[in-house]
Amino acid sequence: MPGSQTVYYLENVGQAGEGEFVQFPVIGASPTAGIPVVEQIWKVLGTLF
Repeated sequence: MPGSQTVYYLENVGQAGEGEFVQFPVIGASPTAGIPVVEQIWKVLGTLF
């Protein structure tokens, strides 16, 4: 979403493979209404196939 430092677009997520906007919680920034907040962050080491 243009102008936002906390909202990102993820491609190929969800059961149908469509993209989705998500936002990360940031201290001092109010969340954008209607966009899911990421509650868990996973660090992936290696290659995904």
